[in-house]
Amino acid sequence: MKESNDSSLYLSWVFFKNNLGVSFGVIGVLFALMLLSMIPYLGFVFSLMEGFLIISIGAFFAKKIVNCNSESEMVDISKNTTFKSFLFDNISMAVGVYLGSLIVFILIFAIIGVLGALAGNEIEAMYYTDHISSLAVILIIIDVVLLIIAFYIYPAVVGEAYMCNNFTDAFKKMFLFFNPKFWKKTFNAKYMILVFIWMMVFPSALILSVLGMFVLVGFVLLFILSLYSAGIYGYAYNIVHLKDNAEN
Repeated sequence: MKESNDSSLYLSWVFFKNNLGVSFGVIGVLFALMLLSMIPYLGFVFSLMEGFLIISIGAFFAKKIVNCNSESEMVDISKNTTFKSFLFDNISMAVGVYLGSLIVFILIFAIIGVLGALAGNEIEAMYYTDHISSLAVILIIIDVVLLIIAFYIYPAVVGEAYMCNNFTDAFKKMFLFFNPKFWKKTFNAKYMILVFIWMMVFPSALILSVLGMFVLVGFVLLFILSLYSAGIYGYAYNIVHLKDNAEN
């Protein structure tokens, strides 16, 4: 199947409906962890566990979808997936992605914050001097560009990390956010279309899912949405490596 938002969403639904036992079992575990995360003090531990498991199941699905060429293949994958493998096969990798992304985003927002503060100082000086500061404009433009690049390459970076099998490799892959050579691999029409549509669909679907969380359908939508996003990360990985695969 072609690497598209339609394919990812449809195969997510196929996976869900062909193994309802595992799907609802995982939804139940995540729901329980969400409730436990509200406990004072201990809640942080359960929140971490929930984050690790969400990444783990996402990586499981992403690894399956990258080589899935038909609905029937996904049906077989779903039916052969066990509760244990779905949750825990990628748990060490998930910890690497979690910690790596935490460090990376702290660094990214620190850089953006410093540039924003410098731009703020320049803008404040403009108020007293009545002169437009070219430095302030440049700093604001750099901030906006950095944010756009971070969001744009996010699916490709996470896709790279999701394809790893251990903590160390996954942790290192998250630092591709700072690799301009990797950015270059994403500058193609197929990747742009995939990510642009995902950026429009995901926030809207997430809001609807959260609003529906007071009923079971909300949690089902969140589960399918998490698989859909993982599928996008897997497809992003495929697209970034299209040239490499062709050469091999």
